[in-house]
Amino acid sequence: MDPIGVGIIGTGVGRRHAQGLVDDPRVEKVVMCSTDEETLGRVAVEVGASETTTQWQSLIDRDDLQVISVATPDQLHSEMSIAALRAGKHVLCEKPMAPTLSEALEMVKASEASGKKLMVNHVLRFYARFQRIKALVDGGELGEIYAVEGDYLHNTVDRIRSGWVKTRPSVMTGGGIHLIDQLLWLVGDVEEVFCYSTRGVLKDSDVESPDCMMAILKFVNGCVGKAMTNMSAQRPALHNLILFGTEGVVMNGKPDGVLYRGHRSEPEAITDPYAPVAGGTKAVGMAHLLDCIEQDVEPLVNVKEGARGIAVCEAINESYRTGQPVQVEVV
Repeated sequence: MDPIGVGIIGTGVGRRHAQGLVDDPRVEKVVMCSTDEETLGRVAVEVGASETTTQWQSLIDRDDLQVISVATPDQLHSEMSIAALRAGKHVLCEKPMAPTLSEALEMVKASEASGKKLMVNHVLRFYARFQRIKALVDGGELGEIYAVEGDYLHNTVDRIRSGWVKTRPSVMTGGGIHLIDQLLWLVGDVEEVFCYSTRGVLKDSDVESPDCMMAILKFVNGCVGKAMTNMSAQRPALHNLILFGTEGVVMNGKPDGVLYRGHRSEPEAITDPYAPVAGGTKAVGMAHLLDCIEQDVEPLVNVKEGARGIAVCEAINESYRTGQPVQVEVV
């Protein structure tokens, strides 16, 4: 693989995308972009970036950059990713892939037309703990998964009340997409959803989304599930997960997960790290995309898988607004 150049749009999460790239022998240069020149200069020095620019389009136009990282506010993901794909670049796009399904589908079309890879940075798939659980499912050790529970618990009230975060379609799309992607990965596609929502801490704010949404999911394979996103939970963050199989049950927790191999069995601790297999929480996605480019294989979370998650979130959002069950659009 010839040395490549990487352009990173955004200095928040983008800073974390850049970590480690300057030491990767496959990467010849890292160019950072932000409209905030003061932050841009500081971050560029911290991560060892080769150059900086305040014009994201200039990254797209450069022949010496083969990969673009889109780590900007959600509403910019589609425009920037599509422009990069059409210019012949591979793309790492932060989650959520796009605010709406229509935008996500345009990204699918652009990726397919360009022949370039778009990876959505759903980092939970890289956590050693969840990769162990995935191996248990795929290996049949839990039997048939017939029910699942998941909770995305993460208090981000201060961020929600300020800036662009408060205009996200919902907390399910903005944060719960982590959980939805995880369930699609572990269980399979969802065909129908129903959602209740409530306002707690954000009750008297002007934020568009409720701070707590609870959805019932009907999977194509017959499994049923509950997915709650609570972005004002008064407790430390947790990616709660319980898979109920005909032969066993697995649960995530802190510090360890738990595996039961029958209703009379003793619990087995799952001690795999509740962290990525390697690299930083966000940087691991960039390293994986470079591996996929080098080996010419599909990313773990490719453009279509990302769009499937947005399809589920959009159906959940419609259900909480209408009070009706909603069919999930097939992607």
